[in-house]
Amino acid sequence: MRGIILEKFLITRSRSGFAGSILRQRELSWKSHRSYRSWAAGQGSRTPQLDLTRIRTIIQSVGGRPLYRVRFAPEVVAHLRAIDGKYHSFVRSSIRIRLTADPVKATRNRKPLEPPAPFSATWELRFGPNNRFRVFYDVDEEDRRVDVLAIGVKDRERLFVAGQEYLP
Repeated sequence: MRGIILEKFLITRSRSGFAGSILRQRELSWKSHRSYRSWAAGQGSRTPQLDLTRIRTIIQSVGGRPLYRVRFAPEVVAHLRAIDGKYHSFVRSSIRIRLTADPVKATRNRKPLEPPAPFSATWELRFGPNNRFRVFYDVDEEDRRVDVLAIGVKDRERLFVAGQEYLP
């Protein structure tokens, strides 16, 4: 059985579904948590209190559907190099997390584009500090594939792709 922490509650999951002793699993999971270990080291023999407000781990699970594969166009490497290096892993992980599960669901930060769209993309994803990063992509439903066509940085009303301003 595996434990999944979801919005401050732990649910144990087996292959047949959700089952098990939730309280016992929660305590076992909490005792292995880094915050608990650092707290317990300074407390000596006092009995620890389970403080669920300190747990900030949220894991999204996708129920039964196969995930989409993400492919990057060759020019996207140059687009990523133009972005500050401290954001590279953040951009890659955000793309992987947000576009593998359900890339065709319109949300506040993911919207379909109308022609003429930048780079002939059909979808746009916004994320990052102040929603400054933009990812333009297409979705192939039959192959369950997402093709990332461009990555840009939005600065107020201007979009920069590969370090140059994009003019429609």
